[in-house]
Amino acid sequence: TDAGGSVTNVSSSSSYITITNGASAPVISAVTGTASGTLAAGDDSRIVGALQQTTFNGYVAPASCNPNQTMYWNSVGSTFACQNIQMVGDVTGTASTTVVTKIQGVAVSSGAPVTGQALVYNGTQWVPTTGFPRFVKLTATQAFTTAASSNVTGLSFSVAAGKTYRFKFTVVYTTAATTTGGRFGLTFPAATDVAALVNVSNTGTDGTGAMYTGLLNASGDAVISTGASSGRNYGEVTGIITPTAAGTLQLTAGTEVAASAVTLQAGSQGEIVELP
Repeated sequence: TDAGGSVTNVSSSSSYITITNGASAPVISAVTGTASGTLAAGDDSRIVGALQQTTFNGYVAPASCNPNQTMYWNSVGSTFACQNIQMVGDVTGTASTTVVTKIQGVAVSSGAPVTGQALVYNGTQWVPTTGFPRFVKLTATQAFTTAASSNVTGLSFSVAAGKTYRFKFTVVYTTAATTTGGRFGLTFPAATDVAALVNVSNTGTDGTGAMYTGLLNASGDAVISTGASSGRNYGEVTGIITPTAAGTLQLTAGTEVAASAVTLQAGSQGEIVELP
């Protein structure tokens, strides 16, 4: 040691370590390898029962697993093999083809739902069921300045052939003048039964002449009022339809007086329900 008590020189007769002495502290290193006189490190046949890297690679290579598979040791074939991850419980199938067959242990019907249906428990299983409404709503104003009917963008519903629907469109609107009435109607596919009642704000005293009422029973038909309130006005189209062809039930709007705008307000909405 030097005067400060530090070790400056070390020696050893072991072949498993090397020592480098110098001016500063000695450096001691382990001698690793796979030959005699070295310390075993990793892939070393001297470790009894160890699986050598080359052997391991030989086992793994033939497995060639696909995505969503896991590898396992096949003791019969003494090699690795692949298996699909199989789900059990409410979710079944493999990892890439899972199917929800139950909810909280109750079976889900295999029947595919259609637009407007919801899953309902019938006492035995969850089944797609009609009778639940669909909704649409305007998120911005829409102005109509022609004395003809035009589609109200966003206020429409898809309907299927052979189904019966109850629907209602409710609108809030303003007009450019109290002498300008609103025009509201429908277009729809061929139907065996269809009828709708239209109620629209009009000029007059509440309880006597403040609403204008009309009937719609043909696609493209419209009911037109002859005036409006100076503030917000109200309109609704309520009816039932049984289409014989799939298509779109569409609310239309326009103005009574050309160039005098009828403006539908954001929040105007529609709802429809398929009847059982």
